[in-house]
Amino acid sequence: MEHARPPAELVLEGGPASRADSWRKWLKQFNVFLKASGVYKESKEIQASLLVNLIGSEGYDIYLTFKYIKEEDQDDIDILIKKFNEYFGTKHNTTMARFRFFTRNQEIGETIDTYATALRLLSQPCEFEHLEDGLIRDRIVCGVTDCAVRDRLLRTDDLTLEKTIKICQANEMSNEDSKQIETVKSGESASTSAVDALFGTRALRRGGGASSSAGGRDGRGGPLMRSDQRVRRGNSEFDSRRNNNSVNVKCCDACGISHYDNYRCPATFLKCFLCNNRGHVKRMCPMKNNNRQVHELNNNMDSDLFHVSTLKEHYNLKDSKWYEILTLCKNGMSEQFKLD
Repeated sequence: MEHARPPAELVLEGGPASRADSWRKWLKQFNVFLKASGVYKESKEIQASLLVNLIGSEGYDIYLTFKYIKEEDQDDIDILIKKFNEYFGTKHNTTMARFRFFTRNQEIGETIDTYATALRLLSQPCEFEHLEDGLIRDRIVCGVTDCAVRDRLLRTDDLTLEKTIKICQANEMSNEDSKQIETVKSGESASTSAVDALFGTRALRRGGGASSSAGGRDGRGGPLMRSDQRVRRGNSEFDSRRNNNSVNVKCCDACGISHYDNYRCPATFLKCFLCNNRGHVKRMCPMKNNNRQVHELNNNMDSDLFHVSTLKEHYNLKDSKWYEILTLCKNGMSEQFKLD
């Protein structure tokens, strides 16, 4: 096939084990290309020439070091591959292969599909045979980064490799959906805050809602804010301009908050809950700090004092007027007093 893509050049990095792994991987890609392009139907000489052509400069240098019993052996694809296998020492070290497999954990941000694929590749030289799927399943359970998923996998009966991957995929999808929902909710909250701030600023500019109705709503139908809430909202505008203003800062007598001299305090439009006067809030009301007057008794009073010693009640049902006779201690005289 004309559209078959050949493998990239062989890149050899690291130690002998890494170089051998790179060769094995490249050889598999080369065999796939032979089938996809239809070259596998051609002669071994053409296949060998294609291998030397695609392997790259590093592989070509290795090719030049090979010795052949017969000169025509260098054009045999099977003999050529055997020479490369002998050079890279492709005899698998099963112990190290299994060590890399059992120590492979899921990385941060790695999907379950990528993790499972990496485990399958690492298991190939381990010679697990019929135990391969079960060991990959166990490695996923022990190596996933999400503890909640691990707990669910451990509680699942008859857990297979396929079921393990599906549970992990479902968890990843639910996490993505949850993030989208939180993003939408955060955007709605930010929009609501912006609208509240806009209406609050307009209310302050109009005089703190002086035309509010008795139902607790402002002129536009919005909720009526308390005076201290208007002050805090108004001062947020002041905080945003603080760094760009060079006027002196002082404590305001109307709201009790420090701001600039040329700042128009929103408390000047508010009505005090203590004295019912406008121009300040309750906690800054001048009447709040006034000392209460205490009336003291003066023992040296010029007027005479009378002491009531007895009380006589007089009932006259026929008379609409009623009175009481009080006997005063002064001079022993009795007087009639009308009680209200």
